[in-house]
Amino acid sequence: MTIEEKLQHFTMVTIESVHEECEKSLEEFKKEQDWKYETHKEQYLVEARRKEKSLRDTIERQASKEYTYEQLHIKRKINHKQNELRARLFELVEKELNDFRETKEYKELLLREIKEAMDIAKESEIFIYIGPKDEDIMEDVYKKYSVRLLVNENIVKGGMRAEIPSKNILIDNTFETKISEAKEKFIITL
Repeated sequence: MTIEEKLQHFTMVTIESVHEECEKSLEEFKKEQDWKYETHKEQYLVEARRKEKSLRDTIERQASKEYTYEQLHIKRKINHKQNELRARLFELVEKELNDFRETKEYKELLLREIKEAMDIAKESEIFIYIGPKDEDIMEDVYKKYSVRLLVNENIVKGGMRAEIPSKNILIDNTFETKISEAKEKFIITL
């Protein structure tokens, strides 16, 4: 082999060797870059999931807070409307009771309740109270049952109240009491 051929052979072997080393280096660099990319990608995804969860939690808390606020607001509105309807209903009830007090049936109701109270008292002392607007039945009651009625200024809306001290009994059939009890028990359901 001539020197030129040797030189050419040496150049080719050197170039191939350098080329192989370059390929190896390039391959190692690619692997290192791929590893760095995957590591960075995993870290980024973990951080992205953490941020997403944090944001989702914040949004859920805010939505829950707004939902609770709206619920309370609606409940207040419903409660206000219920109170308004209850007040209007009992205004109508009281108007009807006032109209009822002008009827013959009201007088019969009072006489019946007075009789029932007297039946409970039997021979015991009894005090029967009526309102000032019902004084016109006092004479009828006395004639019918031989009992004197007492006028109580606190009985404004009608009805009667009886006390039987010896039996420790109070019979309260006043419309004030009945309306008050009805208001306490009355519930509007949706």
